[in-house]
Amino acid sequence: MRNPKVQIVLIFLTLITFLANPHAFSQDKDTLRNNSLVHNAWALQFQIGSNFTLWSFQGAVVSVKRQLNACEALRLGVSGSFNFGDNTGMSAATQADTAWGGYSSSRNSSQHGIALNMQYLVYPNPEAEINLFFGVGPVFQYSYNLDESEDLSISPNLGRRQTSSIKRNSWGVGLSGLTGVEWFATRALSLHAEYGVTLIRVWSSAAEERAFFEPTVPIVRNKNETKQKAWQFNANSVKFGLSVYF
Repeated sequence: MRNPKVQIVLIFLTLITFLANPHAFSQDKDTLRNNSLVHNAWALQFQIGSNFTLWSFQGAVVSVKRQLNACEALRLGVSGSFNFGDNTGMSAATQADTAWGGYSSSRNSSQHGIALNMQYLVYPNPEAEINLFFGVGPVFQYSYNLDESEDLSISPNLGRRQTSSIKRNSWGVGLSGLTGVEWFATRALSLHAEYGVTLIRVWSSAAEERAFFEPTVPIVRNKNETKQKAWQFNANSVKFGLSVYF
């Protein structure tokens, strides 16, 4: 069976071959391909992954495109992540002198984030058989992480409890740019490949708090906060996609 990754590469090479054809952007009416690059057309976009599985082209939630006219379009991608974890353990031991001891621990974590990508797309020649397009637009991202833990140990003469809490926040804004090609297999179905870059200004902060409790010792608390700012430049790998127009 042919390797799916090889098939994806072949699709991309085929598109490039069509693009290299000097007649690809010809205005000869006999070579024009019927497509959905028309006013008020909508498209759902999916990325072609390994084994030809499909997922959202720009986001895990939704990726849509609307044609403003034959030469211009707006595309929006929204992605989100939500994860929660809870892990609790307990152990106990009894010794020959009837002394006993016990230990318990609990871990809780949560993570959520959202990313928004919007691009203004330009099709220089929407009537061509292979459509070249360019895009630029804003990027916004936000993420939040919380990790909490508690460790409790008990013995006949001593009890100890330690707690920990770590919070992390990160958000950023920036710009993305891209270029690609789109080929319509039918009026309502197209294959496309694109390459893009993003430049994002990121602000992040972390707050860590640890506490130690023991009956005969004053409570000990340690707090630490950090803040950072940075620029992130990302060159995205080539994406192969499928669009369904309606």
